[in-house]
This record gives sequence, C-alpha cells and structure tokens, in this order.
Amino acid sequence: MLDSTTQIMTLLIVLTAGASSLILTQFARRRQAATGRRAFAVRALPAIDAVPGLIGMAIEAGRPIHVSLGSSGLGGGETAATLASAVLFTRVAERAATGSVAPLLTMSDASALPLGYQMMRRAYVARGRLDRYERKSVRWLPTLGRPIAFAAGLTIMAGNEQVAGNVLTGSFGAELALILFSAQRRRQMTIAGSDQLAGMAVAYAMADEALLGEEIFAAPAYLSVSAARKDSRSDETGRRAALIVTDVLRWLLIAALLIAVVNQIRQPVFEGIARILAQATVSSSGDDGALDGGLSAEATPEVTAAATEDGG
Repeated sequence: MLDSTTQIMTLLIVLTAGASSLILTQFARRRQAATGRRAFAVRALPAIDAVPGLIGMAIEAGRPIHVSLGSSGLGGGETAATLASAVLFTRVAERAATGSVAPLLTMSDASALPLGYQMMRRAYVARGRLDRYERKSVRWLPTLGRPIAFAAGLTIMAGNEQVAGNVLTGSFGAELALILFSAQRRRQMTIAGSDQLAGMAVAYAMADEALLGEEIFAAPAYLSVSAARKDSRSDETGRRAALIVTDVLRWLLIAALLIAVVNQIRQPVFEGIARILAQATVSSSGDDGALDGGLSAEATPEVTAAATEDGG
C-alpha cells in the first residue's frame, strides 16, 4: 500500500500531465489551423529514427525482424513496460507486414502471450493482410525464472531464423549482454532498452541504438508521429503534445529529486560547516594565546636585566 504522501504526489502528477496535455493539444491545434504549420517540434530519438531503416533492410533482405519483450509480463511491476513494448511491436509489425516474411515476437512470461497474439493480428489487420498472419511468429520461451536461459534461447533462435535485426524492449537485466554479443557476431543491428538499470547500462554500452529511461514509453508515440498521414493531423498534434508533456514532466521530476536531495543534506552540511568554523576559531585562539605566552617568556630576562641596571 502507498502512503498518503505518495498517493497525493501521484494524483498531482497525473492531474498535471492530463491538464498539460489537454491545454497544449488545444493550443497546438488552433495554432496549426491558423498558420498551417506544426506547433511543436519533438525531441529526436536516434533509436526510433533507426527503426524504419532497420525494417526496410529486413524487407529487402527477405528476413524477419525480431522484437522481444524480455521477461516482462502483465499483472506485476513490469506491466507498464509490457504494454509500451507491445504497442511498439505493433508499430514495427505494421511496417514489416508489407514484406514477405513475418516479424518475430518473443517473451518469457506466459501472461504476455495472449497480448502478443493480439498485437500481431492487429498489425496485419491494419495493413489489410490478415491472410498472411501467422500465429507461430509469436513465441513463448519458458525459462522458469532464469533470465540467462531466455537469453541463450534468443541467441539460438536468432541464428536459426537468420533475423535481420533486433528490437529488444521490455524487461532485461545483465543477460542482455549475451544477446547483444551474439547479435554483434552475426552483424545484426540491435535497438535495445529496458526498465531495469542493469539492462539500460548494457544497452547503452553494447547496442547500436539504446532507449533509456522513459524513452521506452515514448517510443510508440514517436513511431505514430513519424508514420502519421496528412488526414490524421489532429491525432498527430495530440501525440506531439503528449511527448512534450512527457519531456516537461521528466525535467520536473528531476528538479523535484534534486530539491529533495538538497533538503535532506542541507542540515548535515550546515552543521558540518559550522563545526569546521568552530574548530578553526578555537585553533586560531589557541595559537594566538601560545604566541602571546611565548613572547612574554622571551621578554622576561630582558626586562629583568633592565630593571637591575636601573636599580644599580
């Protein structure tokens, strides 16, 4: 259960995101209607920009493109990553469905298997090629909670199917290194992202293009914007506004974290500075006293001698 403070902060974030998205969308639509130009320019994501080229290369080569959800599933902490990755797969599959070879979708959590079938079917329906839909293109690799076994299974499958490239988004840990190393040996282009910190680090270091942090959740909207048709400008404007809101919320979250950290360390830092200053003051006073005492001790014989001469 979340405490009251967390619930309030979550509610505020949701309300702020919803209100900002609504306001920006209406503003952008009015400006676009008045000027005929787009109101917002979204931040470029090199990983998303590389997806159309990867799909085109796979279609030209007559080889499948592989998308994996990793160990993410539904009903747990990875639900958000699973849904975002599934929508991303749909966007990829819609484009790849124009080719002669169906794309591949893999996962290790059985709860994501029905979702994978639905996303694959939706992609072929959108292209009007339902007759080319193949259920065997969605594959479940059970690993009994052993991510390294899933990674080993993916490397074997990628070699047997001769995939043209990989889009690995969802929940991956350090085992992602094995998959990426195998892809590098086979010269397969890979776009990777994860909701785990270890997976993000591996993707950043080894993948051709990496999706970091909330970029996994923004990726489907980016592909939707890039594929938008002229007759769907209203939807495109809404997606662009949502992406701008995501960027704004990210910076607000960073600012909130920095403020919280500063607030936590402020008192200890001030106390430490005060303690250092107090010690410096005491040390300086002690040195001055010692110096005065030394001068008095050195002057005593001279004073005594002068007094003796005066007395004589």
